[in-house]
Amino acid sequence: MHEIDEIDREDETVQDCVVVGGGPAGLTAAVYLTRYLLSITLFDDESNRCRRRAFRL
Repeated sequence: MHEIDEIDREDETVQDCVVVGGGPAGLTAAVYLTRYLLSITLFDDESNRCRRRAFRL
């Protein structure tokens, strides 16, 4: 067994679920999963979803 494998296994944590995306669907999924006491990890790219757009009437 390599030294690297032993180090990786020491830092390993087990998650019940992984949610990819912090938009409305991802956050809703995360809320429901935590209501059932599941451990989750949420991955998001931290992009702004509330962009202002100029509309002319």
